[in-house]
Amino acid sequence: MYMYNGNLVNKELSLGYQYGYGVFETIKVLNGKLIFFKEHTERLFEGCSKLEINFKYTLNELFHISKNFLNKTNFKNGSLKLIVSKNKDSSDLLITLNNKIYTKSQYEKGFKIKISSIKKSETSILSKIKSLNYMENIYCLNKAKAAGYDETIFLNSKNYICEGTISNIFFIKNKKLYTPSLKNGLLNGIIRSKIIEICRQNSIDITEGNYTLEDLLKADEIFLTNSLMGVMPVLKVNNVNFKNFTEYNFFKNKIKLYESLNENFGGLNNG
Repeated sequence: MYMYNGNLVNKELSLGYQYGYGVFETIKVLNGKLIFFKEHTERLFEGCSKLEINFKYTLNELFHISKNFLNKTNFKNGSLKLIVSKNKDSSDLLITLNNKIYTKSQYEKGFKIKISSIKKSETSILSKIKSLNYMENIYCLNKAKAAGYDETIFLNSKNYICEGTISNIFFIKNKKLYTPSLKNGLLNGIIRSKIIEICRQNSIDITEGNYTLEDLLKADEIFLTNSLMGVMPVLKVNNVNFKNFTEYNFFKNKIKLYESLNENFGGLNNG
């Protein structure tokens, strides 16, 4: 039993509400299509399995529930979030919509990022799961925005580049693409995995490894990825400006990934 907004509720309170015990996925909605829905839900299922959350829905059921939600609300662009919260022997599913989208001016200006003083643990089970316990990330992101930045990048306990609060990071040096290895304690983002996949399919040189802040600051180009922003160029790291970021030659001329991912991977089985 618990009290909610002054009202008594005769029900067990979700562990997700009490302890952040649960998982979520944020899925881009573009022109009414759910982008990479299959990949997101597969990661959701994997997180439930690792956290021993009894989740009853199938991929097809989730897809049809989500599409019906979009249709009933006539929702076309933004994001849909699947939230699974653990109960003792079951789970709760909450689905929300958000109409926030990244703007053209943000891509034209590029992101300013700073390096967080807080270190990520590369051995934590939560580093591989999109868990509801995101307070540290959001706290650091809010602090960065208050200081005039758009994103914060974490190092891990060994001082290697890890990930952003809401993004993965890539950099280019001498026409070669680099990104931190998953062993450094980062979440394997959907767009991150797609970039790596497409690079390897097209014989584009990409390496996953251990990289320091010094490596990052010597880069020719830097960009961030997540499912909502797609690919975002970086203008500034701490106090170091990347003056030629607007050319963004590697991405524009060789991968052309942002547009193709959004256009070709909406819905279930690309439908």
